[in-house]
Parts: sequence; C-alpha cells; structure tokens
Amino acid sequence: MLEFSKVSIKTYFRDQGKMGLLMERPKFAAGNTKNKKNLIGIQATESYIKHGLELITNFLADYYFTINFMEMLDQLLNYTYEMKTHFDIIAAMNMAEIGDEDMTGISPSSLSISKQ
Repeated sequence: MLEFSKVSIKTYFRDQGKMGLLMERPKFAAGNTKNKKNLIGIQATESYIKHGLELITNFLADYYFTINFMEMLDQLLNYTYEMKTHFDIIAAMNMAEIGDEDMTGISPSSLSISKQ
C-alpha cells in the first residue's frame, strides 16, 4: 500500500511497466469513486491514519514478540500522532497494515503483472 500523494514513485513504477505491483485504493476508502482501478494508494487523512494505528495496535497485541528491529521498537514506544512526520517506520507499518486488511480473504495465486 502506498500513500496516494507519492507521485514520483508511481511515475517510476509506470515508467518501468510495473504498476501491477502497487495496490489499488482499499475498498473501504474507495467509496463511490468511478475508475477505482486507476486509484493507487490511500490518502493520508486523519481518519485513515488513525484506522491504520488501530490495525497496528491489533498486530502488536498478537505479534509483539516477533519484532526484533530496535529502531521500530523505539518508534513504537515514542510515537505520538502530533509528531507523526518524524516516525517513518510507523507510517510504513500503517500502510502495510491497511494493505493487509484489504487483502484479507484473498488467496494467493500466480502473479500476473500487467504493463500499465
């Protein structure tokens, strides 16, 4: 999952013919938008960030013991919403958890990457 405003990375993937590697906007965030397939990533709004933080909290409740990366632990212990721009690892976890939630119930299959 990618933050919607990250235009340069989307341009890079498009130039490389690898847009199929980026996730579309999650169902809960797409709403009634037409051309949902063209929307890559999620907006970094307060409600979506807070939703991702709830997902991180749920992950930590079940899998805290799997984290061995000290910088991640440090950021988890010191994170505040007001200072969120200083916590890149938490932002990445946020996007990963939102992406994971959107993929719940999807079974893996052979990867087919289309050139877009």
